[in-house]
Amino acid sequence: MLQERLIELGWKEAVSIEWVKDLMKYQFLKMETANEKTGEVITSIRATSSLTTSEMMDFIADIQQWSAETLELYIPDPNEQTELI
Repeated sequence: MLQERLIELGWKEAVSIEWVKDLMKYQFLKMETANEKTGEVITSIRATSSLTTSEMMDFIADIQQWSAETLELYIPDPNEQTELI
């Protein structure tokens, strides 16, 4: 759903599902770490495999909220029944 909506809006890079996954991870799983000695800050992306169940639920909720607000796209909950037309 997210991939299709991004393509509709002109994001040609979204033709790759991996690009869409990376975009969502960059948007919501980004973390900054500072070197205590130098103060240098680096940004890394958490792997979804490292998330707890609660963190994964938050990640999904963040994507749903962002999609609704930014893309005007409703994404149902994973356990929500959807009707096929």
